[in-house]
Amino acid sequence: MKNILNESQIANFAVRHLSMSAIRTYLTDRQSFFRRYVRLEFEEKESPALIEGKAVHAVLEGYWKAKKEGQDFDWESAIDEQERIISAKDREDRIDWGKSGNLEKSQKNLRQAIEFYRESPPEYGEIVSVEDEFLSDFEDLDGNTMPIPLKGFCDLIVKDGEDYVIVDHKTVALVKQQDEPAPVFELQAAAYWFLVRKEYGVNPKRMIFDQIKKTKNRDGSPQITPYVVEYTPDILLRFIEIYTRMIRELAGIPLFDQETGVMQFLPNPFAMFGWEEAWEDFCEEVQSGKEWNMSEIKVIQENRYSVEGAEALDI
Repeated sequence: MKNILNESQIANFAVRHLSMSAIRTYLTDRQSFFRRYVRLEFEEKESPALIEGKAVHAVLEGYWKAKKEGQDFDWESAIDEQERIISAKDREDRIDWGKSGNLEKSQKNLRQAIEFYRESPPEYGEIVSVEDEFLSDFEDLDGNTMPIPLKGFCDLIVKDGEDYVIVDHKTVALVKQQDEPAPVFELQAAAYWFLVRKEYGVNPKRMIFDQIKKTKNRDGSPQITPYVVEYTPDILLRFIEIYTRMIRELAGIPLFDQETGVMQFLPNPFAMFGWEEAWEDFCEEVQSGKEWNMSEIKVIQENRYSVEGAEALDI
């Protein structure tokens, strides 16, 4: 395999490592990535959704650590502590409440989400780790070491028989159903697959995203909806392709190769609308091994523009 980056490009790479949040930011907003992950200038204020998510994670981390140790867990004390943390952030003006958010609403969302979880917590087998941080190099499916390390926090790793299963807690306003495509979940699952394999020397079987609905379902349906990503080579290869194209672009390598004429671009599956067709196009590209080149594109363009009545795009 040809090296993705040379020694000089690795030594002068813009960031020390990549995380799923960094990849997401890069695909959605290059300037924001430059500000946050290259210049290390972070937002001074947090959104209500972010502080609520952090608070829920903190409580559930305590619960699963206690369960791992076979100890009782004081739910009320844990919730009270997170409410105090949110109140302190509010007093310090570290929360951007926007038009509809406020302290009371976020504290209510926190308590309600935890109560929903407490009423029917998921049952898992042997607990391997709780809220562990991973930062390491990793290998692709062919055993080639990737040049830029990955970083990630796994909420929970459990064993289902002999299978390793990764679990992530998601506090959500809208639930993603199992029959809906979810590249956001797939990419995170793939990143964690490589990290867990590197750490434990095993191939995880699946990743479960436990979506905790913050508001009460009127139809009485469960408040926790799992979304399961069963690992397949296609899912892992798509992540490697995005990772590869991204680090090449960050290293200053054009996505249009002047020598071969091959053209590659990055999808944005995190867009709110209109991402589906582009994502499907990218997936087909990876699965089939399709390479677009300039000579082929020119033929397509000439045929397109030669059609009677066809006009170039209005820009």
